[in-house]
Amino acid sequence: MMSTLEHIGIGFYDDRKGEADDAVAMRELRRIVRPGGLLVLTVPYGQGRRGRLQRAYDQNRLRAVTDEWTWESVQYFARFRIEWREVPEQEAATAESALETSAVAALCLRRP
Repeated sequence: MMSTLEHIGIGFYDDRKGEADDAVAMRELRRIVRPGGLLVLTVPYGQGRRGRLQRAYDQNRLRAVTDEWTWESVQYFARFRIEWREVPEQEAATAESALETSAVAALCLRRP
C-alpha cells in the first residue's frame, strides 16, 4: 500500500469523500490479507492535516487507522533537497506534508 492510503476519501480523484474512508480501507485490507500476512504501508507524515490531493498522518491518526494490525517495524524519512534520509519520528512529526510530501512513515504491518 505504497503512496495510496493518503488519497482515499479526499474527493479529488472521484466524488466520494469520507473523513474515515482510509480507516475503512485498512479494515478491508485486514479482511483480505491472510492471518499472519504482511502489509507494507507508506504515508505522508508530519502535522496531521488534509490537503487538496492527500492527507498527512500524525502519530494519532496513523495509530487509529492501523489499530487492528501489529506494527512489525516503522521508519521515518524526510526529504533533504533531492534525497530522502531516515530521521527520528520527532523530526518527521514537524513536517508539513499535506500539500507536498516532506516526510513519510514506512510501516511493515502484520495481520494478527
